Amino acid sequence: GDGTIAIRERALRDRIRRIDVDIANKERMTERKVQAVQSQFARMEAAMANLQRQQAYVGATLGAVGGGVSQLLGG
Repeated sequence: GDGTIAIRERALRDRIRRIDVDIANKERMTERKVQAVQSQFARMEAAMANLQRQQAYVGATLGAVGGGVSQLLGG
């Protein structure tokens, strides 16, 4: 009778509560992973910008040196 329904209802509420806690835990874990990936991406972008600056410097330096050598060789 009523006792059986109450027991089933309590069991379902407990199950729902456990599922809610599990969802909250997974949302927190996902947020931490998103933040970690965003941080890694920002560091990668900074490293790429640094490499591009180095490439531009090396290209400009070699271009200047190459032009001087070319002129010395009569080119």
